[in-house]
Amino acid sequence: MLAFSSIASAQATRTWVSGVGDDVNPCSRTAPCKTFAGAISKTANGGEIDCLDPGGFGAVTITKSITIDCDSGAGGVLAGGTNGINVVATASDIIVLRNLTVNGAGNGVNNITGINGINVTSAKAVGLEDVVINNWSQSCLTVSDTSSAVVVYADDSKFINCNASNNGGAAAVFAGQNAKVTITRSLIAMSPGPGIAQGSTGSQVFITGSTIASVGNALQSSAGNFIGASGNTFANNGAIFVQNGGQIFTGSDNPGFGNGPAGPTTGAVTKN
Repeated sequence: MLAFSSIASAQATRTWVSGVGDDVNPCSRTAPCKTFAGAISKTANGGEIDCLDPGGFGAVTITKSITIDCDSGAGGVLAGGTNGINVVATASDIIVLRNLTVNGAGNGVNNITGINGINVTSAKAVGLEDVVINNWSQSCLTVSDTSSAVVVYADDSKFINCNASNNGGAAAVFAGQNAKVTITRSLIAMSPGPGIAQGSTGSQVFITGSTIASVGNALQSSAGNFIGASGNTFANNGAIFVQNGGQIFTGSDNPGFGNGPAGPTTGAVTKN
């Protein structure tokens, strides 16, 4: 009991990481940690990890409510052979990732070794604010199949050169069963596979005020799923809409330039 009390009391509501920190430190502002993984064990549930300076702070698995904010500069994750950020939290946990870069190791198409940039397995909600996710062999963002709805929003973020290996079960943004994903003011670009794709039934994706450019197919909806799009720009994609039995609702304010022909029409595309 005394040991448990000591561990719990050591957790702070706000911790810090630095490129010149050390994970043996208490992760305070004057004695910061080196990695997100080192800091998260010393941060209380519902607390925040802040970056003191730019740096690479390593891959991390998130199991509780937390905010990670690198407003100080280009702080983030560089990971090869694994996922960049795993979210495996409870159904009541809320995670916010802000001002981060999440980069898979490698370059070009065949040399990228990072798997998924951000892989959400379980949580109540995950927010991405001003996050750049690039160079991943599978998805920039994957929301796994789950029996309960996981809410994910991305604002002012970028998903670039993901699904580099053109894996059939991946996309720049992949929404699994029951996922509720909202994307605003963001960029999805330079991915050979779909920009947005869905897996099992029950997912809903809404994208507004964003640009999807130079991807295989921009929006790809499968049976039992829904995609809504308004105020976006689509440029140089294989196709804008591909309905593999799913539903796509698009406003009249979605201009397209240089895209290929429409994909399969076994579902429904509704335009207002």
